[in-house]
Parts: sequence; C-alpha cells; structure tokens
Amino acid sequence: MKVGIPRTLFFYKFYPFWKKFFEELGFDVIISEPTNKEILDLSVRYAPSEACLPVKLAYGHSWSLKNKVDILFVPRIVSIEQKAYMCPKFLGLPDILRNSKIDLPFILDVEIDRRSDPFSSFDAFLKLGKSLVKDRRKVLHAYFSARKDLKEYERLLHEGNRLDYLIEGEKYKERNDHQTLNIGVIGHSYNIYDRFINNSLLDNLSKLGVNIYMMEEVNWNKILKE
Repeated sequence: MKVGIPRTLFFYKFYPFWKKFFEELGFDVIISEPTNKEILDLSVRYAPSEACLPVKLAYGHSWSLKNKVDILFVPRIVSIEQKAYMCPKFLGLPDILRNSKIDLPFILDVEIDRRSDPFSSFDAFLKLGKSLVKDRRKVLHAYFSARKDLKEYERLLHEGNRLDYLIEGEKYKERNDHQTLNIGVIGHSYNIYDRFINNSLLDNLSKLGVNIYMMEEVNWNKILKE
C-alpha cells in the first residue's frame, strides 16, 4: 500500500520521521514533487480564497498525488510547543481537504498537540500505528526508528546542511571562510525551502557569494529563551 505525503507546511520539519514511520510499518512512501506552476495553479483553483499561499499549496500537492497513492497523510497539528497554538487552518487542514472539490484518496490524520503534554506525539503515533497494523512491537519499533532518523536530520541541519538538499538525500553546506558578508535567513521552512514560491531565494544568495546561516543552526531552546 502506498502512502502519499504532500510537500507542504510541516513536511519540511518532520518528513524524515513520517517517512521512516510508515516505511517501518510496511508502506511505500511517495512525496509530491516540488512546487511547480501546475501545482500552484491547481492550488489557487481549488483552495478557499482567504487561505494563505502555504495552505493553498496543500490542495495542489494533494491533487498531484491522488492517482499515485492509496492514502494521503495529512496530520492535524494543533501545537508543536507548550502554551502555543498553530494557525486554525493547520488544525482543520485534514477536514478542509476532505471537503474540497478534489476527489482525493482516504485522508489519514493524526493529532499533534504538545500544549500541555510533550509526549503527545508518542501517544498519537502509537494509536495511529495500531490502527494500521496489529503488532504493537512493530509500531513501537517504527516510532523509535523514526525518532532516530529525525534526530540525525536535525543534527545535520544544526551543522549547516541545507534542508532542501537533505530531503533529496544529499548533503550540502557551502561556506567561504574568506567571505565577510554573512546573512541569516529567518522564516517558516515551508516558505524558505520552497524554491518555486520564493524564486530560489537561497540559491540566488549563494550565487552572490554570501554565507547563509539558517534558523535550524540555532538551538531551539535558545530561541525559546530569547
């Protein structure tokens, strides 16, 4: 069975975890291709006009997978840190897509809510896994294997590797010790690393010969403290 993951929103942050989790449960994982004009046009056509562009893109990316997979994985992300909510459209995304005019495959969702329970993702994915396979040990193995892959992904990002390259299985880190101009790029990963909607921002900065420093290189606890 094939599980499709749209290349939008928190895909960029959690993709290694999601991919490994489903693969360990015996599923084939297919991600949508990078954003292109067709995906953007479809997103604008099918999405509500008041939705922001990153949310709109979920429509086009889901549409691009509809004839390639048996299931779409669209998590319901309520919160990824304590005492904070996500945008309401993140919370309702699985339901919004289910009620869209696109004839999509079955949408599998899981609720991630870390407002008061930092271990909520463990409980959520354990429940999700048990709904897919009966073997609890297999689900636990899938979860911890996925956590291991995510930790390695985060380590490589912290070392300065580009996220968009890591997703494609490549390591890329280009710094020039003799370059005096260093630029920090701050923003949501789904904007910073989608080359189509940001007009290849990072690649264009690299071509100018500057050193780029990304948010992922900063310890998250330090960000929260400041």
